[in-house]
Amino acid sequence: KLLNRHLKTPKIVKFNQLIDWMNINSDYTFKKFEVDYDLNNHWLSGFIDADGRFYIRYSEPKISSGKSPRIATRFTLDQRMFLAGGESYESIMNAIVSYLDCKLYLVTKKNGNTYYNICSNSFYSVGILIEYLEKYPLKSSRYLDYLNFKHVSYMIKNRDTKNNLKTIKYLKREMNNSRTKCVWEHLEQKHN
Repeated sequence: KLLNRHLKTPKIVKFNQLIDWMNINSDYTFKKFEVDYDLNNHWLSGFIDADGRFYIRYSEPKISSGKSPRIATRFTLDQRMFLAGGESYESIMNAIVSYLDCKLYLVTKKNGNTYYNICSNSFYSVGILIEYLEKYPLKSSRYLDYLNFKHVSYMIKNRDTKNNLKTIKYLKREMNNSRTKCVWEHLEQKHN
């Protein structure tokens, strides 16, 4: 009852097979639902907690070029293309791309497997993502990476990167696998 109506991935096929089995082999009469691709809820936040990645790019130019460092933010979300039974993730990945107004790529990893890759790096798309995650916050340590990502995204938007190069380098250096300190205060906060 808790899961029904909330599944958005191809796992709904196996879930509906379970409902069929339960309805035949018990006194239950569960109703089956089609996938609801509405993302105005916490579902995408949970998906990002599991498989999303936030990045800060900081590239020093050659000293002789006289150019400023290149600074950018990017969010990615990778997902395999198919479940073991052959059911495709394409529909939900396209729904996320449409919601975030970003791009969907096919990426082949070192292991030879091809994955869907959502990439959000435009001002507009990053803005949609930040607005969403402020409403539906992350719950894992990925939230800390998101805070760094958001901070630098605002610096870029406000054209305030030149005065904050040391801060940007620090924020980049402490993200993802390089993070050495995790705090969990965000789990104690009450969110709408």
